Amino acid sequence: MTRAATHTGVVLVAALWLSCAPPPKPRELVTLQKLRAESVDADMPATRPLLAEAKALSDKAVAAWQDGDLDDARQAAYLGAAKLRLARAMARRLRAEEQSKKLAAEVTLATTQKTFLRERLEDLDEHIRVYEDLAKALLDRRFKEIELDAAQQRIKAQQTIDAASAALKRAASVDAEKHAARDYTLAQQLIGSATDLLRNKKAKKATKTAELAKAKADKAFTIARVRYLRVQRAAEIHRRNEALTKEAEAIAGLRHKLETKDETQRLVLTVPALFPRNSDRMNLIKLKVVNAVVALLRKHPNYQVIVAGYTSAAVKRKRRYELSRYRAYRVVHYFQSFNLPRKRFAVRAYGAENRIARAFSADNDRVDIILLLPAEKLPVDGKGDAPKNKPETPKKGDAPNKGKAKPPAPVKKPPALPKNKGPDKAERLGTSPTK
Repeated sequence: MTRAATHTGVVLVAALWLSCAPPPKPRELVTLQKLRAESVDADMPATRPLLAEAKALSDKAVAAWQDGDLDDARQAAYLGAAKLRLARAMARRLRAEEQSKKLAAEVTLATTQKTFLRERLEDLDEHIRVYEDLAKALLDRRFKEIELDAAQQRIKAQQTIDAASAALKRAASVDAEKHAARDYTLAQQLIGSATDLLRNKKAKKATKTAELAKAKADKAFTIARVRYLRVQRAAEIHRRNEALTKEAEAIAGLRHKLETKDETQRLVLTVPALFPRNSDRMNLIKLKVVNAVVALLRKHPNYQVIVAGYTSAAVKRKRRYELSRYRAYRVVHYFQSFNLPRKRFAVRAYGAENRIARAFSADNDRVDIILLLPAEKLPVDGKGDAPKNKPETPKKGDAPNKGKAKPPAPVKKPPALPKNKGPDKAERLGTSPTK
C-alpha cells in the first residue's frame, strides 16, 4: 500500500507541473524575435518610431504567451513583425536616396574636373615644349657629370687598392702568410682581381673587391698578430726556461730533471739527504745547496713552486706521511724567512714513495722543489692555438685540491711544528743566499 501511494503522489505532482508550464512559443513570436535580431541596421531617425512600436508589440506578445493567451500573442507578434518589415523597407529606401544624391554629386564633380583637366592639358602641352628644350641642356650637362664621376671612381678604386696593399704588407709583418694563410692568400688574390677590374674600366667593382681585400688583410693581421705574439712569447719562455735549467745545473749537490706531467713541464730540483733520519731539521751541510735554490727562486719570481717532502723506509710506516709533511713545511718556512711570498708555494707529502735510492738510503730523506714551467706550445700549422695545460691530478698522499686552477694552492696556514722541532740556531744563521 505504501509503495502504490507513493507512485500515485509522484504522478499527481508531475501532472500539476505540466499544467503550470507555459505552452510552446508561437511561430509568429519566433519570427518576430528573429526579425528584431536582424533589424539592427534599420536604426535611423525616421524609423525609430516604428522600431519602438515593434518592440512594444514584441514585449506584449511575450507577456501574452507566458500567460497562456496564444491568440493575443500571435496577433501582437504578427503586428510587430509587420512594423519591423516596414521599418527595414523604409531604411533601405532612405539609404538608396542618399546613395543617389551622392552619385549625382560625384557626376557633377566629374564633369567639372573634366572641364578643368581639358584646360590644364592645353597648358601642359606648352610646358612640355619648354621642358624638352631644357632636357637637352640638362642631358649635355649630365654627360659631363658622368665623365667626372667615372674619373672620381677610378681615383677612389686606386686609393682603395693602395690601402688594401698597405694592409697586406702590415699583415706580412706578423707572418700572416704562415699564421693566417687562408685570409692572407685570399687578400692577395682579391687585390689582383681589383687591379684587373680597374684596368678594364670597372671602377665600382674594383672598389668593392679592394674593400673586401682590405677586410681580409685586416682579418689576417688580427689573427696572425695574436699567434705571432704567442710565438714570440713562447720563444721568450723557452729561453727563460733554458736559462733556469742551466742555472740549476750549475748548483753543486743539487739533482735536477725535466719531466712532463699532465701536459705541464716541470723542473724538479732534488736535495738528497737534506734531513737526518727521523728528523725534520735540515742538515747544516746541505744549507748551502738550499740557499742556492733560494737565490734561484729570487732571480725567477714568476715560477710557481711545489715543495714535496719524502722519507726513507727507515722511518716507521705510520710516521712517514706526517714527517714528510713537516719536512716540506720546514723548507717552505725557510724560504719565507727570505721574504719569498707564501702564496707562491704549495706543499705535498709522499712519505717513502718515489724513492731515488735504496729503500733505507739517507738520500730518500729529502725534499723535491718543483718549478712549474710556463707552456711553450705554439699554434699548430697556423690553424689554431696549442691546447691549454691541464691542472695536475693529485696522487695518493697529495693535499686535497678541488679547483681547476693551474698554479698550486698557496700555503695559507701551515700547521704548527711539533715541540722541539723548530729551526735551530744553526739553520737561522745559515749562509744567506746571494741577492
